[in-house]
Amino acid sequence: RSFTEHRDLDALTAALKKLLADSGVIYIEEPDGNHFNTPRDFSVWNSVEPPVTSATLSKKGLGKLLARHGLSVKKTWFTWAPYIR
Repeated sequence: RSFTEHRDLDALTAALKKLLADSGVIYIEEPDGNHFNTPRDFSVWNSVEPPVTSATLSKKGLGKLLARHGLSVKKTWFTWAPYIR
């Protein structure tokens, strides 16, 4: 499951931390709710499908969520599309 489809983001992040080896890496690709190309009319964005999509994080918000559980962002990639990579 992705972060956007999970109802308890802290539980998901804690589970990822528990499963991840000390030097492990997770590749995350999620819709970015704060990207400059995120559609202004949120209802037309095909990445948002309520009630399946319960959270849309920003890149900064996802970084803070990971940090609360002892994880960190090592690298990000710029994209023109409204996605966190």
